[in-house]
Amino acid sequence: METLGFRFLKYFLFDWFRVRKEASEAKQHPAFNRICRLLDKEDNFQASGDAFTVFDLETTGFFPTLGDEIISIGAIKINRTNEEVSESFYRIIRPVRKVPKTVLEITGLSISEIKNGAPFLEVFEDFLEYCNGSTLVAHPAGFDISFLQTMAKRMGLPGFNPPYMDCEELVKQLFPGINPQLDYLIRKFHLTELERHHALNDAHMTGQLFVKLLEILEKGQLDEVKVIEDLTQQNEEIID
Repeated sequence: METLGFRFLKYFLFDWFRVRKEASEAKQHPAFNRICRLLDKEDNFQASGDAFTVFDLETTGFFPTLGDEIISIGAIKINRTNEEVSESFYRIIRPVRKVPKTVLEITGLSISEIKNGAPFLEVFEDFLEYCNGSTLVAHPAGFDISFLQTMAKRMGLPGFNPPYMDCEELVKQLFPGINPQLDYLIRKFHLTELERHHALNDAHMTGQLFVKLLEILEKGQLDEVKVIEDLTQQNEEIID
């Protein structure tokens, strides 16, 4: 396995030039100018406050600034009445660099699926149109949002600064001390468990969790000390 130091050296000695070439070619893609117009709007992704796009990314690694790429995006939409309001969104992206074997094994994506994927710009344009007017939600949001921002910047696109909510941070605020990992929360709240590390599956599970958190907020269950104590106690048992 490559160390972070090796990745850093390899990127700036070799991959950096490929990234520059990729950015130059991106500006020639038909979607580039359309995305620029979308991002340059004065009401750039103003959220209505009623709609949420819950999304997840699968990537080739954890370091977009060192050349890691997005290979799939999955998303669903939820409104204030806790209903899915549109068809789900799922796209596979064809990366510039080879996908590590471990990533293929974890995500379940095949080499043929990756090769038949669409370029990042095309998928990003579709995703922007899908989520426009809503607040983005992810678990955790910091990783996914920063990855999208870094990829957009790499392509020379204008700033992508959408309204978003971190589902993991919401969990921590509602239930201090609880294990914030998605797998644990899905089991704890008895939500439907799907195969992990598939972008759309993870988006569906995060969506279920987010709906549950909205219900807790609306019903004022935070006043019920027993609920919090029960969750915290179970968390302590798992950590131990």
